[in-house]
Amino acid sequence: MEPAAIKRTRPDPIRTHTGRSTARTSITPPTADNATNTFTRSSAAAIAARFFADMIEQADQTTYDPEQPPPLRPRSKPGISQAECARRMGITDRHLRTVIQRGTWNETLVTRFEAAVGLDQDIPERVPHRVVLWELTLGRRPPGLVTAITDADRMHVDLQGAPTYISNNRWDLVYANRPFYRWFPELADGGNILTFCLGETGQRILPDWEPGWVVPMLGQLRTTYIYACRHDPDLAVELEGVLDELTRRPVLAKRWEEHPENYGLGPNGRVRKVTVPIYGVRDGTEAEVGRRPVTVMLWSSLVMGTANTRITTLYPMKETDDGTLSPHDAVISSRPGGTAPARTATSAGDEPPEARAAD
Repeated sequence: MEPAAIKRTRPDPIRTHTGRSTARTSITPPTADNATNTFTRSSAAAIAARFFADMIEQADQTTYDPEQPPPLRPRSKPGISQAECARRMGITDRHLRTVIQRGTWNETLVTRFEAAVGLDQDIPERVPHRVVLWELTLGRRPPGLVTAITDADRMHVDLQGAPTYISNNRWDLVYANRPFYRWFPELADGGNILTFCLGETGQRILPDWEPGWVVPMLGQLRTTYIYACRHDPDLAVELEGVLDELTRRPVLAKRWEEHPENYGLGPNGRVRKVTVPIYGVRDGTEAEVGRRPVTVMLWSSLVMGTANTRITTLYPMKETDDGTLSPHDAVISSRPGGTAPARTATSAGDEPPEARAAD
């Protein structure tokens, strides 16, 4: 079924304070003549106006700043009125109406609006509305979003045969599967991906440490930090703490200072090298008996339903006869495990395939 077309009609003009008439918008079914033009700027503006109206109508009448005076009169309908929303924002009703109609938002007004209608509260169900508000008004994601993942996110990670993890925009490890912890047992108790990869442990276990990890990861950190300085001050402060820890190492401080042109967007599709544990049995207990280098291709994407978490998978690769890379099937097809490294005794024959280094 094709969407209805938007058409301007003047059967019942509305008089404004200027004395001019404005046409109402009506919906007409698409025809052969108008079916190719079914969506216009006016309809987009109407959808945006409907969004603001819905947010105001869904606002809680009772859970607002107690220091503010109560509404002048109780409201029988759910939500609050536009006049009450404007009062909570500290502006006039006319000013709010003009801002919504003309789209003349700034960060101060957006922050006041989300506080007035309750979008600033830490409620997972309201996160999509807050994201829409900021993207609709300012063209970017809102600052200060909490890291929230669902059971479906965890299930997806656990079902990956290759090492997979979720991190936030500060690079904190949020969740990971068993293959990841088998490869990186140092992160069994959590940690920060940046400081781990660029720290002493990373330098020891990542063969192509500086070109493969330091350069691209510092570039991504620089890009995220510059964005945060302008749009998310709290995140900027957190990233400064990470950067301060990293630049205590002279090699990283030099790289950061001498290459200000280094920017990056993410690791998706990059080929890097790691050395992973080889597990065996010592005195009846599973233990690391050595390490072996593995070539990996990184795949990364934002987690839908969140605004600040990303999922990353390290796909083991092997070189084919013609010199190209292909997935290492023995690892990719392995069964998933839990979310912590195995601590119980196993025999070498019972060792999970995903725990072994690439042959």
